[in-house]
Amino acid sequence: MIELILKTLNKVAPTGWLKRPNDKTSISFFRVSEQGEVFTSSGEVETEIIIQVDVWSKKDFTELVKQVKTKMNEIEFYRTYETEDYEKDEKLYHKILRFTHLRNNESDGDE
Repeated sequence: MIELILKTLNKVAPTGWLKRPNDKTSISFFRVSEQGEVFTSSGEVETEIIIQVDVWSKKDFTELVKQVKTKMNEIEFYRTYETEDYEKDEKLYHKILRFTHLRNNESDGDE
């Protein structure tokens, strides 16, 4: 799952898992949580995975954020939360996005 997200978001801007690349305009992401959503007598059938994606830029990031949303939707992650901030120390605009994916464990297997 991590490799898929890295590959997908690197098409938009330099992307890092758990830490932001040194580029001024970049993306970082991490797993917020992973938990069982649907259970049967044979165990967990669906797992909910929540990923936070952070977009960093010195300038307007509207188009970049739009591309991130599109790319995440293409790999079946759907936005559930969005806010923004300005990092004074770094002088960077910071968009915070959370995405949810429901993994079907009966067909997908392990990550």
